[in-house]
Formats: sequence, C-alpha cells, structure tokens
Amino acid sequence: MKLSEDLLYKTYSYFNSLVFGNELPYVNIKVYSSKVNQGYFEGYPDDKGNPVLNIKISNRYNKTYNDFCETLLHEMVHCFQYIKHMDVDHGKVFNKIAKIIKKEIGLNII
Repeated sequence: MKLSEDLLYKTYSYFNSLVFGNELPYVNIKVYSSKVNQGYFEGYPDDKGNPVLNIKISNRYNKTYNDFCETLLHEMVHCFQYIKHMDVDHGKVFNKIAKIIKKEIGLNII
C-alpha cells in the first residue's frame, strides 16, 4: 500500500474524533523510512513552552491499511498520554486504552 502524509492526516483526524473525542491537538505527521520502528511519537516543549508533537510512520513495511491504522493509533495513544501529562509508555493506561480500541473498533494496537 502507498502511504502518504495526506492519508495519515485524514486517518488521524478520523480516529481523533472516533476514539479521542477530538482531544488530541494538531501533530506533525511524517512518513519515514525505518526498519527499526513501525511508528514513533515524540513530544517536547518549544522555546515558549508550547508542545511540539510529532508522529512518524514507517513505509518500510509491506502493510495493509488496517496495519497502518493500528500503528497510527498506537502512536496517538502515546500522544494522548503526553498531553495528559502521563508517562508515555506501554503500561497500565496504554493497555487499558488498547483494550477499549480492540473491543470498540476491532483494531489491535499492541
């Protein structure tokens, strides 16, 4: 599947509404080439203290659209953790949200 930033932004917007009630702010989304990570989230404050949020999704894997959705949602959960000042990890909160996503929309983000 051909992965584009436009498609990822549209998918991000859809899942932001469906899963997060539009709580997630704008994020920079990039397609990148990595064999190490399927996706990556980073958040940090800029020089004025405003959050800079980045999600990168690798195009190096031969995946279906659902696979990319799962990876994007996985990174969106990390974004949620960051903006809510939680630990950005795969702990209890992450797993609770992952179970809800699996039950409600059938995607496995773990």
